[in-house]
Amino acid sequence: MIEFVSIAWKVIGLVTALLLFNQLVGSRLKSRWQFTGELAFAWALSLMYFIIRGTMIGQEGRAYANANQIIDGEKWLGIYWERQLQEQVLRYDMLIHFANWVYVWWHWPLIVIVLAWLYLQHPQHYVTYRNAFIISGIIGLLIFANFPAAPPRFMDGAGFQDTVQKRAIFSNILLPPGLTNLYAAMPSLHAGWNLLIGIALFRHGNRWALRAFGVLMPVLMFWSIVVTGNHYILDGVIGDLTAEIGLVLAILFGRRRVSSFLPERRQVTT
Repeated sequence: MIEFVSIAWKVIGLVTALLLFNQLVGSRLKSRWQFTGELAFAWALSLMYFIIRGTMIGQEGRAYANANQIIDGEKWLGIYWERQLQEQVLRYDMLIHFANWVYVWWHWPLIVIVLAWLYLQHPQHYVTYRNAFIISGIIGLLIFANFPAAPPRFMDGAGFQDTVQKRAIFSNILLPPGLTNLYAAMPSLHAGWNLLIGIALFRHGNRWALRAFGVLMPVLMFWSIVVTGNHYILDGVIGDLTAEIGLVLAILFGRRRVSSFLPERRQVTT
Protein backbone atom coordinates (compact mmCIF):
# COMPACT_ATOMS: atom_id res chain seq x y z
CA MET A 1 0.00 0.00 0.00
CA ILE A 2 2.81 2.43 0.89
CA GLU A 3 4.37 1.75 -2.53
CA PHE A 4 1.14 2.55 -4.36
CA VAL A 5 0.54 5.75 -2.39
CA SER A 6 4.13 6.76 -3.12
CA ILE A 7 3.48 6.29 -6.85
CA ALA A 8 0.36 8.42 -6.60
CA TRP A 9 2.26 11.25 -4.91
CA LYS A 10 4.96 11.05 -7.58
CA VAL A 11 2.20 11.48 -10.16
CA ILE A 12 0.97 14.57 -8.33
CA GLY A 13 4.47 16.03 -8.25
CA LEU A 14 5.09 15.33 -11.92
CA VAL A 15 1.75 16.79 -13.00
CA THR A 16 2.37 19.89 -10.89
CA ALA A 17 5.80 20.35 -12.47
CA LEU A 18 4.34 19.96 -15.95
CA LEU A 19 1.61 22.48 -15.20
CA LEU A 20 4.11 25.03 -13.90
CA PHE A 21 6.37 24.51 -16.91
CA ASN A 22 3.43 24.92 -19.26
CA GLN A 23 2.26 28.11 -17.55
CA LEU A 24 5.71 29.70 -17.28
CA VAL A 25 7.08 28.70 -20.67
CA GLY A 26 4.16 27.64 -22.83
CA SER A 27 2.35 30.97 -22.43
CA ARG A 28 5.20 32.74 -24.23
CA LEU A 29 5.05 30.61 -27.34
CA LYS A 30 3.43 31.67 -30.57
CA SER A 31 -0.06 30.38 -31.23
CA ARG A 32 0.92 27.62 -33.67
CA TRP A 33 3.68 26.23 -31.49
CA GLN A 34 1.55 26.67 -28.40
CA PHE A 35 -1.18 24.51 -29.92
CA THR A 36 1.38 21.82 -30.77
CA GLY A 37 2.72 22.02 -27.24
CA GLU A 38 -0.77 21.67 -25.76
CA LEU A 39 -1.41 18.54 -27.81
CA ALA A 40 1.91 17.04 -26.76
CA PHE A 41 1.18 18.02 -23.16
CA ALA A 42 -2.24 16.32 -23.25
CA TRP A 43 -0.90 13.13 -24.86
CA ALA A 44 2.01 12.97 -22.39
CA LEU A 45 -0.36 13.22 -19.44
CA SER A 46 -2.69 10.61 -20.95
CA LEU A 47 0.18 8.20 -21.54
CA MET A 48 1.55 8.80 -18.06
CA TYR A 49 -1.89 8.14 -16.60
CA PHE A 50 -2.17 4.76 -18.32
CA ILE A 51 1.41 3.76 -17.52
CA ILE A 52 1.04 4.55 -13.82
CA ARG A 53 -2.39 2.94 -13.67
CA GLY A 54 -1.04 -0.16 -15.38
CA THR A 55 1.71 -0.59 -12.76
CA MET A 56 -0.82 -1.01 -9.94
CA ILE A 57 -0.99 -4.77 -10.10
CA GLY A 58 -0.70 -7.55 -7.57
CA GLN A 59 -3.80 -6.48 -5.67
CA GLU A 60 -6.17 -9.15 -7.00
CA GLY A 61 -7.31 -10.38 -3.59
CA ARG A 62 -8.17 -6.91 -2.33
CA ALA A 63 -9.75 -6.04 -5.69
CA TYR A 64 -12.25 -8.89 -5.49
CA ALA A 65 -12.99 -8.18 -1.82
CA ASN A 66 -13.62 -4.52 -2.62
CA ALA A 67 -15.82 -5.48 -5.57
CA ASN A 68 -17.95 -7.57 -3.24
CA GLN A 69 -18.23 -4.55 -0.96
CA ILE A 70 -19.49 -2.48 -3.89
CA ILE A 71 -22.04 -5.17 -4.75
CA ASP A 72 -23.19 -5.36 -1.12
CA GLY A 73 -23.50 -1.58 -1.04
CA GLU A 74 -25.58 -1.55 -4.21
CA LYS A 75 -27.83 -4.29 -2.86
CA TRP A 76 -28.33 -2.26 0.31
CA LEU A 77 -29.20 0.79 -1.81
CA GLY A 78 -31.43 -1.29 -4.07
CA ILE A 79 -29.49 -0.46 -7.25
CA TYR A 80 -27.73 -3.73 -8.04
CA TRP A 81 -29.16 -3.80 -11.58
CA GLU A 82 -26.04 -4.48 -13.67
CA ARG A 83 -26.78 -8.09 -14.56
CA GLN A 84 -30.42 -7.46 -15.45
CA LEU A 85 -29.46 -4.49 -17.62
CA GLN A 86 -26.83 -6.49 -19.48
CA GLU A 87 -29.20 -9.41 -20.00
CA GLN A 88 -31.73 -7.07 -21.62
CA VAL A 89 -29.10 -5.66 -23.99
CA LEU A 90 -27.63 -9.06 -24.89
CA ARG A 91 -30.96 -10.01 -26.45
CA TYR A 92 -30.25 -7.62 -29.32
CA ASP A 93 -26.95 -7.73 -31.22
CA MET A 94 -27.49 -4.20 -32.51
CA LEU A 95 -27.75 -2.83 -28.96
CA ILE A 96 -24.63 -4.56 -27.66
CA HIS A 97 -22.62 -3.47 -30.71
CA PHE A 98 -23.84 0.08 -30.12
CA ALA A 99 -22.87 -0.11 -26.43
CA ASN A 100 -19.38 -1.36 -27.38
CA TRP A 101 -19.05 1.39 -29.97
CA VAL A 102 -19.99 4.06 -27.44
CA TYR A 103 -17.60 2.64 -24.84
CA VAL A 104 -14.63 2.51 -27.25
CA TRP A 105 -15.11 5.38 -29.72
CA TRP A 106 -16.86 7.95 -27.56
CA HIS A 107 -14.11 8.06 -24.97
CA TRP A 108 -10.54 9.00 -25.99
CA PRO A 109 -11.30 9.99 -29.61
CA LEU A 110 -14.15 12.24 -28.47
CA ILE A 111 -12.12 13.71 -25.59
CA VAL A 112 -9.33 14.72 -27.98
CA ILE A 113 -11.80 16.22 -30.48
CA VAL A 114 -13.66 18.24 -27.85
CA LEU A 115 -10.48 19.53 -26.20
CA ALA A 116 -9.15 20.59 -29.61
CA TRP A 117 -12.48 22.31 -30.34
CA LEU A 118 -12.31 24.15 -27.02
CA TYR A 119 -8.75 25.27 -27.70
CA LEU A 120 -9.60 26.60 -31.15
CA GLN A 121 -13.09 27.96 -30.59
CA HIS A 122 -13.19 28.76 -26.86
CA PRO A 123 -9.58 29.20 -25.71
CA GLN A 124 -10.70 31.18 -22.65
CA HIS A 125 -12.34 27.99 -21.31
CA TYR A 126 -9.87 25.39 -22.58
CA VAL A 127 -7.45 25.58 -19.64
CA THR A 128 -10.28 25.06 -17.14
CA TYR A 129 -11.37 21.77 -18.71
CA ARG A 130 -7.82 20.58 -19.29
CA ASN A 131 -7.02 21.14 -15.64
CA ALA A 132 -10.29 19.48 -14.62
CA PHE A 133 -9.11 16.35 -16.44
CA ILE A 134 -5.76 16.50 -14.64
CA ILE A 135 -7.24 17.04 -11.18
CA SER A 136 -9.89 14.35 -11.54
CA GLY A 137 -7.26 11.98 -12.96
CA ILE A 138 -5.07 12.50 -9.90
CA ILE A 139 -8.05 11.85 -7.60
CA GLY A 140 -8.81 8.72 -9.62
CA LEU A 141 -5.23 7.46 -9.28
CA LEU A 142 -5.34 7.92 -5.51
CA ILE A 143 -8.56 5.92 -5.30
CA PHE A 144 -7.18 3.20 -7.61
CA ALA A 145 -4.13 2.90 -5.35
CA ASN A 146 -6.12 2.65 -2.13
CA PHE A 147 -9.24 0.86 -3.32
CA PRO A 148 -8.55 -1.53 -6.22
CA ALA A 149 -11.78 -3.10 -7.46
CA ALA A 150 -12.49 -5.89 -9.93
CA PRO A 151 -15.04 -5.04 -12.63
CA PRO A 152 -18.30 -7.01 -12.95
CA ARG A 153 -16.95 -9.02 -15.91
CA PHE A 154 -14.31 -10.57 -13.60
CA MET A 155 -16.78 -11.79 -10.99
CA ASP A 156 -17.03 -15.54 -11.58
CA GLY A 157 -20.50 -16.90 -11.12
CA ALA A 158 -22.17 -13.49 -11.40
CA GLY A 159 -23.16 -14.12 -15.01
CA PHE A 160 -21.55 -11.10 -16.68
CA GLN A 161 -20.03 -11.07 -20.16
CA ASP A 162 -17.06 -9.02 -21.33
CA THR A 163 -18.73 -7.69 -24.46
CA VAL A 164 -16.00 -5.19 -25.38
CA GLN A 165 -13.12 -7.68 -25.57
CA LYS A 166 -15.26 -10.35 -27.23
CA ARG A 167 -17.08 -8.25 -29.82
CA ALA A 168 -15.42 -4.84 -30.25
CA ILE A 169 -12.94 -5.07 -33.14
CA PHE A 170 -10.76 -2.05 -32.34
CA SER A 171 -10.93 -2.15 -28.55
CA ASN A 172 -7.31 -3.30 -28.13
CA ILE A 173 -6.09 -0.37 -30.23
CA LEU A 174 -7.85 2.40 -28.32
CA LEU A 175 -7.82 0.59 -24.94
CA PRO A 176 -4.52 -1.36 -24.90
CA PRO A 177 -4.65 -4.13 -22.25
CA GLY A 178 -0.93 -3.66 -21.52
CA LEU A 179 -1.53 -0.07 -20.36
CA THR A 180 -4.73 -0.75 -18.46
CA ASN A 181 -5.14 -1.62 -14.80
CA LEU A 182 -7.67 -4.43 -14.80
CA TYR A 183 -8.61 -3.70 -11.20
CA ALA A 184 -9.46 0.01 -11.48
CA ALA A 185 -13.22 -0.18 -11.72
CA MET A 186 -13.79 2.44 -9.01
CA PRO A 187 -14.19 5.26 -9.95
CA SER A 188 -15.18 5.11 -13.61
CA LEU A 189 -13.31 7.95 -15.29
CA HIS A 190 -14.77 6.56 -18.49
CA ALA A 191 -18.05 8.00 -17.24
CA GLY A 192 -16.61 11.00 -15.42
CA TRP A 193 -14.42 12.35 -18.20
CA ASN A 194 -17.22 12.01 -20.72
CA LEU A 195 -19.39 14.01 -18.35
CA LEU A 196 -16.74 16.76 -18.46
CA ILE A 197 -16.81 17.01 -22.23
CA GLY A 198 -20.60 16.79 -22.16
CA ILE A 199 -20.68 19.82 -19.86
CA ALA A 200 -18.28 21.64 -22.19
CA LEU A 201 -20.44 20.92 -25.23
CA PHE A 202 -23.61 22.00 -23.45
CA ARG A 203 -22.15 25.19 -21.98
CA HIS A 204 -20.17 26.36 -24.97
CA GLY A 205 -21.85 24.79 -28.01
CA ASN A 206 -23.47 27.37 -30.27
CA ARG A 207 -25.89 24.96 -31.94
CA TRP A 208 -28.79 23.11 -30.39
CA ALA A 209 -27.64 19.76 -31.84
CA LEU A 210 -24.23 20.15 -30.21
CA ARG A 211 -25.78 21.02 -26.87
CA ALA A 212 -28.26 18.15 -27.11
CA PHE A 213 -25.37 15.75 -27.80
CA GLY A 214 -23.60 17.16 -24.74
CA VAL A 215 -26.58 16.09 -22.63
CA LEU A 216 -27.24 12.71 -24.26
CA MET A 217 -23.66 11.50 -24.68
CA PRO A 218 -22.69 11.19 -20.96
CA VAL A 219 -25.96 9.35 -20.30
CA LEU A 220 -25.20 6.84 -23.05
CA MET A 221 -21.63 6.43 -21.81
CA PHE A 222 -22.89 5.70 -18.29
CA TRP A 223 -25.26 3.12 -19.78
CA SER A 224 -22.47 1.55 -21.84
CA ILE A 225 -20.01 1.13 -18.96
CA VAL A 226 -22.67 -0.88 -17.10
CA VAL A 227 -24.13 -3.04 -19.88
CA THR A 228 -20.68 -3.97 -21.24
CA GLY A 229 -19.75 -5.42 -17.84
CA ASN A 230 -16.91 -2.97 -17.22
CA HIS A 231 -18.26 -1.01 -14.26
CA TYR A 232 -20.79 -1.06 -11.48
CA ILE A 233 -23.40 1.65 -11.19
CA LEU A 234 -21.61 3.07 -8.14
CA ASP A 235 -18.39 3.25 -10.19
CA GLY A 236 -20.14 5.58 -12.61
CA VAL A 237 -21.68 7.67 -9.85
CA ILE A 238 -18.32 8.15 -8.09
CA GLY A 239 -16.64 8.74 -11.46
CA ASP A 240 -19.08 11.55 -12.28
CA LEU A 241 -18.60 13.02 -8.81
CA THR A 242 -14.81 12.88 -9.22
CA ALA A 243 -15.05 14.73 -12.54
CA GLU A 244 -17.34 17.37 -11.04
CA ILE A 245 -14.93 17.93 -8.16
CA GLY A 246 -12.11 18.30 -10.69
CA LEU A 247 -14.11 20.89 -12.65
CA VAL A 248 -15.06 22.89 -9.55
CA LEU A 249 -11.44 22.96 -8.35
CA ALA A 250 -10.21 23.89 -11.82
CA ILE A 251 -12.65 26.82 -11.89
CA LEU A 252 -11.74 27.96 -8.37
CA PHE A 253 -7.98 27.73 -8.95
CA GLY A 254 -8.10 28.90 -12.55
CA ARG A 255 -9.33 32.45 -12.08
CA ARG A 256 -6.28 33.97 -13.67
CA ARG A 257 -5.43 35.75 -16.91
CA VAL A 258 -5.98 33.57 -19.97
CA SER A 259 -4.91 36.19 -22.48
CA SER A 260 -2.01 34.00 -23.59
CA PHE A 261 -4.55 31.58 -25.07
CA LEU A 262 -6.57 34.29 -26.86
CA PRO A 263 -5.86 35.47 -30.42
CA GLU A 264 -3.66 38.53 -30.60
CA ARG A 265 -5.54 41.74 -31.40
CA ARG A 266 -4.02 44.35 -33.62
CA GLN A 267 -4.06 47.90 -32.35
CA VAL A 268 -6.06 50.20 -34.58
CA THR A 269 -4.66 53.71 -34.79
CA THR A 270 -6.50 56.73 -36.10
